[in-house]
Amino acid sequence: MPSTSNVDLWMKDVAPSNELRKWFSSNPERWGEFKKRYKTELKTNPAFGSILKEVKKSDVTLLYSSRRKECNNAVALAEFIKEAIQ
Repeated sequence: MPSTSNVDLWMKDVAPSNELRKWFSSNPERWGEFKKRYKTELKTNPAFGSILKEVKKSDVTLLYSSRRKECNNAVALAEFIKEAIQ
């Protein structure tokens, strides 16, 4: 796990709500619904606009704590960022 001393900016406000994260619980069967709900949260989250500005300026590394590499909030967020900047 990277040390937070190497992090220039930590935008934890762009993370899914605690309620959504706990509901999802890295359950692959809930992946599609999780992405839908997370995207809905991001539409009203000012932090999402902030991260889009950062992505346009420089490389961004998304962190996650799930054991599942293929279905976690960072994967979903990366997908949403790509959609938004196209």
